[in-house]
Amino acid sequence: MPYDDNDDKKDEDIVSDENNKNFEVLFKRLLLIFFHLRLPGCNTDSIGFHSDEGRIFRNEKYTGSTYAEKWGKVNDVIGCGYYPNNRQVFFTINGENLGIAYTGLLHNILYPTIGSNGHCILKVNFGPEFEYKEANIMSVASKKLLNASKKLLNENEIP
Repeated sequence: MPYDDNDDKKDEDIVSDENNKNFEVLFKRLLLIFFHLRLPGCNTDSIGFHSDEGRIFRNEKYTGSTYAEKWGKVNDVIGCGYYPNNRQVFFTINGENLGIAYTGLLHNILYPTIGSNGHCILKVNFGPEFEYKEANIMSVASKKLLNASKKLLNENEIP
């Protein structure tokens, strides 16, 4: 299912066996073209937040950039947000915004994608309730935002 500019938040709960130390969970927003043999962020026009070292990968194969601490404990909640106006991507861990991970996405249609190099079980949440509280107000899934938008449109309606 395509992910477009009108969608802006997503949470992922990690619910795998905590003794499984040999897997890496990755979250990314991915464009239409994706080679399924590469992990998120290791393909052109993609960004991935890798759990093994907390690094961000943007259109690269090997090195990535320092972004956050290693993550992936059982019950961790990983989120990804996208600001369409300035084309910025950010990630959250357990509701805490980690800051801007990337600016300058050039495409409007994005796909939420998860990659793993081992067995893991994930619970995916597209809303409307997110661990990152700001998303509950700003998300397109938010009733508050929807009601505020309708009110604003009604107030500015041209006769």
